[in-house]
Amino acid sequence: MNRKKIRIILIISIIIMSITIAIIITKLFKIYKNKAKEDIVEYSWVSEDNLKLQELKNNSEYYVLKDCIDDFILSVLNENINNTYLDEWYLNNNYQTKITKNLLNGYTTYEPDKIQYILKDNIYIYYVYGNIVIDEGSSPNIEYNLIVKLDYTTYKYSIIPEIIENIHLEKEIFNKITEEKYPSFNIKSIPNVQIGNRYIEKLFLEIFSNIDNSYELIDEEYKEKKFSKDIENYKKYIKNYFNYSVTPIAKDCKQFITDDYTIFLVTDSYKNNYIIKETSVNQIKVCLDRYTVPIEVIEQQYNENYTDKDKVRFNAENIIDSLRKENYEYTYNHISTENKKDNIATLELYKSYMSKNSLKDFNIKSNNIKINQENNYIYTAYMNNAKNNTEKRIEITMQLKEETNFTISIKIYDT
Repeated sequence: MNRKKIRIILIISIIIMSITIAIIITKLFKIYKNKAKEDIVEYSWVSEDNLKLQELKNNSEYYVLKDCIDDFILSVLNENINNTYLDEWYLNNNYQTKITKNLLNGYTTYEPDKIQYILKDNIYIYYVYGNIVIDEGSSPNIEYNLIVKLDYTTYKYSIIPEIIENIHLEKEIFNKITEEKYPSFNIKSIPNVQIGNRYIEKLFLEIFSNIDNSYELIDEEYKEKKFSKDIENYKKYIKNYFNYSVTPIAKDCKQFITDDYTIFLVTDSYKNNYIIKETSVNQIKVCLDRYTVPIEVIEQQYNENYTDKDKVRFNAENIIDSLRKENYEYTYNHISTENKKDNIATLELYKSYMSKNSLKDFNIKSNNIKINQENNYIYTAYMNNAKNNTEKRIEITMQLKEETNFTISIKIYDT
């Protein structure tokens, strides 16, 4: 065979191979294109807005979810689940619940920790991460995460008893809950003091069980100003001033909402004052007093909405709180110049004076506010020390200045 024939055969072979490859590529492209169309059809309802999980910021929803989950877990304990709670999508896809009665011995309650949600057409899908509390803390909690679906049209709910990632991409998960078998939920009005109490419990649960973990709940600026970011300073402070045998109870709680966070001003049963900054439900940072770290929304409230008596009470409570915790520098900085003389002429002399008139372990029993002849306010507090059964009376004469500034003089009497 001469070279010319060989060349022709090679050219023909190359052409045939090229045509074959082109046909294969065309068919593969059609398959891919059809599959892409199917994908577009399947997820065409999804937008950027409802693809993004949001952090829960509504405490009323927190308590709704907690009640729903508690009811579900009780149904497991009573062996009465009967698919009454399990979501239709979950059942249709042949999932089997992984939570069993054997896991729940000693069950007390469920405590959600982190909650994220997604919303479409009044259907809320909540990813709930939390713990099953066993025997009120006498045994280790059991980590348990699940999904709760709330239909705000029918006010019914269903449970997906595990976390299934990206379930919100399934269109059917947003079907309305219409079957009568599913339980109903109720929206509750939650008082601020109940929220404040939950956060105080959260803080002291960590203090009692693992004080190192509790340090992570403290506001970063507060750590720096109060403890020089030294955890040992924090531990010493807690031992000296928060060494309680039982968890304090929130007695008063005021709420201030900003675009980025919510502030709770909490006073507990031992008359401690806290600033709790909530970025989302259960995601908090705590200041252990109201005066170390200035908070803009609190100062704005003070300047724009507080009466003079409100301001006097707020300031006086901070003064007494600082004296009880032996933070004499804060108090001394507010004593008027004309009163810084004799036995309190310097900070060191003032510390020496206060060590003989210590208010540590004293709590306020009652108080009143009057105005003297010079138009200054006099805040009087009657205090007792339950440890040694002693009582004192403290008089704080206060002159309000511009913005949040004020000056004082202090007198302490044994009674």
